[in-house]
Amino acid sequence: MHWAKSSLLEQGPIVLMSIRPQYVRKILEGTKTVELRRKFSQNFQSGVLLIYATAPVMAVVGAARIVLAKDMPITQIWRMHRKESGVCKTEFDAYFHNVERGYVLSLSQVMPLENCVTRGEMYERYGLVPPQSYRILDAHIARDILNANRANSD
Repeated sequence: MHWAKSSLLEQGPIVLMSIRPQYVRKILEGTKTVELRRKFSQNFQSGVLLIYATAPVMAVVGAARIVLAKDMPITQIWRMHRKESGVCKTEFDAYFHNVERGYVLSLSQVMPLENCVTRGEMYERYGLVPPQSYRILDAHIARDILNANRANSD
């Protein structure tokens, strides 16, 4: 699937997001279809998510479409999205400790990258350091990352 390498990069913001490897694996397997965040913006809805797996992987390993970014009370997040969140109640409570509201990012069109872009390559090629949480990415950088994958995997 090469959706992200085409016109869909033109249809919304591109977000580079750091996610722990155990959750990245679940996203790529399709068992985690929502990403939970303490802070985010609904302006990124319909955008492209480039998934950066944190240590020990330290690489951009996948992409997905952000179908919905919704601000909700955390009690409602757990009640409505616990099954697709990929986290247990203990992890959920620890992450949202002392927070009343959070964001649910519904993901679709998940695509693992065959040729991951490492942290070192991101810095060398684009002068980028992976974000603590997330950052907006220029379309030409995202296109370069995704096109390099297509060129190397076709």
